[in-house]
Amino acid sequence: NLSNRGKKAGMQGGFLVVRPSLDVYEEYRQIILEGDHRKGSGWSGLGHGGYYGAQQIQGLVAHYYDFVKPGTAIELNRCIHNTMADNPRDKGGNCRNGAKNC
Repeated sequence: NLSNRGKKAGMQGGFLVVRPSLDVYEEYRQIILEGDHRKGSGWSGLGHGGYYGAQQIQGLVAHYYDFVKPGTAIELNRCIHNTMADNPRDKGGNCRNGAKNC
């Protein structure tokens, strides 16, 4: 589970559904070529860092859809699509993302 209270969550890199776009590809390529990934604070230092895969697809995709193209991603219901035995609640029974219901 990449959700971590108080920090920006990464993207589960094992399951992505995408619509091919050369424009988006070029934007990703430019981010990678710029290489501004900072240890602990992620791409451009904006908060997607400090977790497994933050420098790779998990952090890059999250950074792109949170900062480069906000509001353009759709999150699928994790209980239906690619669950991977994920538990959305912590040991205390609280939602890992801080939501009231998960």
